[in-house]
Amino acid sequence: MKIKGLISKSLAILGIASGLLFINSQQAHATIIDADYKPELEYQYGQLVDEPTGYNLSIQGSGFSGQPIGESSLNFDADTNGALKITGSAEPIGRHELDLTSSPIDVSTPTEFINLYVHIKANIYLPYEITYVDESGNVLLTESGKEYEDNKWENVQSEFIASATSSNAGKRYRLKAAQSYPETQFKQGTPPQVFVGLDFATSENGSTLQKVKYTLVCEQIGDSGGGNSGGGNSGGGSSGGGSSGGGSSRIGGSAVLPKTGWIYNEKEDAWYYYSGYTRNTLKKGWHLDPQDKHWYYLDLEDGKMFKGWHLISDKWYFFNPNTPKWTWEQHSDGEWYYKNLENSRPLGSMYANEKTPDGYKVNQDGQYEQ
Repeated sequence: MKIKGLISKSLAILGIASGLLFINSQQAHATIIDADYKPELEYQYGQLVDEPTGYNLSIQGSGFSGQPIGESSLNFDADTNGALKITGSAEPIGRHELDLTSSPIDVSTPTEFINLYVHIKANIYLPYEITYVDESGNVLLTESGKEYEDNKWENVQSEFIASATSSNAGKRYRLKAAQSYPETQFKQGTPPQVFVGLDFATSENGSTLQKVKYTLVCEQIGDSGGGNSGGGNSGGGSSGGGSSGGGSSRIGGSAVLPKTGWIYNEKEDAWYYYSGYTRNTLKKGWHLDPQDKHWYYLDLEDGKMFKGWHLISDKWYFFNPNTPKWTWEQHSDGEWYYKNLENSRPLGSMYANEKTPDGYKVNQDGQYEQ
């Protein structure tokens, strides 16, 4: 019996030694490298997150203790199998960070041991949606955006042209002074504003996701005339401008007409459209140009003109990404004017009722048809 016990103990010791030898052999033959895991992630407020990182803890890293990402309810941790994940509920609103670059984490693959330098940025936003309707409730225009701060006033459009998808496409509307919201949610001004905050958010389809929604009533106004828009140059940037009247304001006793036109940012190779009494008032959303009669779309956050494929209100649209000829020219007044060249398409203009250069069919409203 003693002999059998000694044999059992010897085999156990031999097994441990063999395991250690195998581990050391793995380390000796595996590649050891440094790597960064530095994502910038976007989550909607209330989103339940269970996102794998693609990394697993090594034996050396098995003592890693999970940590919260900034002041959020999100955590960077490992599951029972050692897989590193980001989990938790996306809250509160704001920009959160976890910086572990001073202490790399030991992770591994079948062929590599990795010193992983982790710096996670998790941006949690509250989305909002503004629907502009006429007095009969017909949708004229829909805008959406994100707020990374709770309780913030957001500008809305005081005047606009109904979008290409509206039954009133091309007609000009202005926001009515009286809306159905209290002063804590809507206020008139230049520009008008709505309040975006969790107190006025609702859940989406019964989920934990939260969104603020407004429906603003508008009235039709006459065509103000004038105007300007996008053009092109070889290889990429271009667009157009000009000015248009329509209404006036008195400054220092003299009438000042509002103007509209395109602005080119050479450093960004990007085009913007201003509409107001100064060039600082950038238009956003759908834009039907009065000169070239083409539709454009201007980013809702920064006003930059779209090019190429874009998903807008769950529909795909294609905007001309380049043009070989200048379709606009700049005059001595600093504004751009449409040249009306034959067989040319202005940069950024929407394709409609035709095939895109990559062979996809879009309908008369510019929407991709499967």
